[in-house]
Amino acid sequence: MTRRLSRRGLLSSAALALLAAPLAGCERVLRWMAHADNSGFAPTSHSFETSDLCLLNAEAIRGPFYIPETLVRRRIAEGHAGAPLRVRFKVVDVAGCRPLAGMPVEIWHCDALGRYSGYPSYPPDRFPRVRPEGFYEPEDGERFCRGVQITDAAGFVEFETIVPGWYTPRTPHIHVRVAQPGPATLAVDDERIVLTNQVYFPDELTARIFADETPYAERGPSPFTNLNDRIIHDSGGADGGFLRMSRDGAWHVGTLTLGVANGTATAHVGDVG
Repeated sequence: MTRRLSRRGLLSSAALALLAAPLAGCERVLRWMAHADNSGFAPTSHSFETSDLCLLNAEAIRGPFYIPETLVRRRIAEGHAGAPLRVRFKVVDVAGCRPLAGMPVEIWHCDALGRYSGYPSYPPDRFPRVRPEGFYEPEDGERFCRGVQITDAAGFVEFETIVPGWYTPRTPHIHVRVAQPGPATLAVDDERIVLTNQVYFPDELTARIFADETPYAERGPSPFTNLNDRIIHDSGGADGGFLRMSRDGAWHVGTLTLGVANGTATAHVGDVG
């Protein structure tokens, strides 16, 4: 299997070199990440609910808070408070728009207060510590807001969780990885990975939730939005990476088509994501 390192992968490698510099240099890099201008991009959602398009999704870095453990489950919040969120993905091969069955789809995100499970020493209100290897070893056994499902015959998976909060220096997002058919267990840089992505919410929705709902309102509005997020900027506006949002009673519902070039594995790493 051939591994393809994209332009973003090369940029991530350059970022790793910068992050290995002295602390003052690290701080400059992190503050640079928090000041992007995404006003020239139009947020787009290629959801199976509203479109028959089967387009290759823009990819993004994996980020440092990934934990390679198998948690096959639909409900992943583990009782953490937050706005109920149901996320449904359809995985398709962009060559012919064929739904792909048997594909592991893995997601992870922070909780309502911006905290990633496994990393209690990383406060969401401060720029995170950085390490040149781009991957943080987990510090404890908590695994909330993490899980994997296998696509059904129609290419669908569904997760029940909570709307993620914000942390420095990122807009609210969910990490997604899709792998070729096989075991649900995936390695950090698994060769079966065909998509590494981050998906986003409308700024208007998260602003309303953060202002009015518990426990988000404890921290208030996020200074980091889709308009200034560096990862969105570096992925060319995250085309097709914005969830189509609706309501079903108490649930916020997000849907998205994940278009992949099945059989072409990719490698994307990164430090702040």
